[in-house]
Amino acid sequence: MTFYRQNGEALQVVNVQSNRWNSNESGSFTINVGVDFAEVAKLMPGYLPMSATPKEYCCILRIRVGDLMPAGKDHWWAITPKTNVEELSAELVGIWTSNIEPWLDKLKTVSSLASQPKPSTWQNPYLRAAANVLVGNQAEAAECIVAEIKRINSDPDAMHPANAKLKDERLAKLLKWAADQNLTIVSDVKHGIVEPEKT
Repeated sequence: MTFYRQNGEALQVVNVQSNRWNSNESGSFTINVGVDFAEVAKLMPGYLPMSATPKEYCCILRIRVGDLMPAGKDHWWAITPKTNVEELSAELVGIWTSNIEPWLDKLKTVSSLASQPKPSTWQNPYLRAAANVLVGNQAEAAECIVAEIKRINSDPDAMHPANAKLKDERLAKLLKWAADQNLTIVSDVKHGIVEPEKT
């Protein structure tokens, strides 16, 4: 079951995910939340036009409800024939009011997306960079790409000889995207030296 709303410049998606092992006797569910910005998505590599009613997992930004709750852990609600539906409904209304809606309200515009710190919810290293390009903040966009290049260069898995080709391809893709967006980055990827050009 999936719900959609246009909120400012954002298309916001809320999905109720059932457990694959649900039965007639018992079951459980969780809630997934997605946000999509059409103009940001257009700048990202591999862009495909978003439908008017996208799947939550197609959104450029996604989060599980448990990550928005105080414990910060994956959360599922159990249901049995003895479940008090009124109490469950009241709990879900509270979760929406206290946790989900405030998070969505922070992400209504491209500029709000561009200024957000980078949490685990970002789906793609190009996301904040693309948002900053759209709002005219080229310096911050370049910083986003530099941060991702540094992350790749420091990733132990990327250092393994078997991953050398993949690493080089990812770095080249990042630098090409930056050049396509007129972001000037001083780069010597081979030696791990990469910085935004100073102006």
